[in-house]
Amino acid sequence: MAGRLNPDATVAALTRLMRGSPDGEEFRREAISLLRAAVGFDGWCWSRIDARTRLPAHGSVADGTGAEAIVQRLFQARYAAPVDSRLAVAALSDETGGLLARNARWRDLLRPLGHYDELRITLADRGLCWGHLVCYRDLPESPFTTDQAELMTRVAPLLGAHMREGWRRKTPGSRIEDEPGTLLFDAGLALLSATQTALNWLRALGWPLPLGMPAFVYALAARAADTRSGVTIRARALDGSWARLHAAPLMPATDAGSVAITIGPPAAADVADVLLRAWHLSPRERQVAAAIVSGQDTRQTARALRISEHTARHHVKAVFAKVGVHSRHHLRDVLTGGLR
Repeated sequence: MAGRLNPDATVAALTRLMRGSPDGEEFRREAISLLRAAVGFDGWCWSRIDARTRLPAHGSVADGTGAEAIVQRLFQARYAAPVDSRLAVAALSDETGGLLARNARWRDLLRPLGHYDELRITLADRGLCWGHLVCYRDLPESPFTTDQAELMTRVAPLLGAHMREGWRRKTPGSRIEDEPGTLLFDAGLALLSATQTALNWLRALGWPLPLGMPAFVYALAARAADTRSGVTIRARALDGSWARLHAAPLMPATDAGSVAITIGPPAAADVADVLLRAWHLSPRERQVAAAIVSGQDTRQTARALRISEHTARHHVKAVFAKVGVHSRHHLRDVLTGGLR
């Protein structure tokens, strides 16, 4: 599916769209319409990324045949890795010099599902990754071109900044559930069982069950199985509600590869960890802001960080200015999504 490439007009239209639309499913579908008209592609997947773990942290917006199957097989076959925020745009046809059959992921996943070429776009801003967009083409005679990749390279930082802003949206979220739910996976990432509460959490996070598990669940389970350690991501529903997902390998060793994922309400510190990055605070400012969130006063913060009270006050003022608040109470409210 070839597009009508007009880089300047596409960037201008996308910029106008971002001014009037916050990050969300409606925005992404409108942005995809603009990009599809300019570049041309048959299918796509768009994920929000947890900036700390670089794993998917929200149900992907997906379109095109086989999108859900690609997601599951990608992580089952361990072909997926944390998103590299340094790599802006990459076409599989370019990476393989046009010899896609030499690529195991193409042979095992993309081609059987009818996709010929793949264009991966990292949506980063301020050195951190906030989203990941993958576009698919189905016709062998139409691989992605250099000009099309260059257009995506232009729009990637714009979309990355918009997604970072989306994490910071001050939309009050409703309480999804009071209790956590559990998902159990075997070594092949097949779902063994799930509590009803876990399924309620997934629905609230925007996943249209019973289509299977979303990308962020497979990614989390695969990482826990591969590292044999616990992994946590924070996800945000479109209505502003927050969730904490924690994956851990099951014991004993005879269950090697089996994973349990707990989905539940986050603590204030979980949300603050995301938002401290989204507001682009420096490492020291993040420490000071975290101390304020935990309830420390200036003297306690200075003592804990081994800095003078004067320096601590300077950092507090800098944090207030960046976040756009004027009190510790307001800062705590912004950086915890209103959680306590």
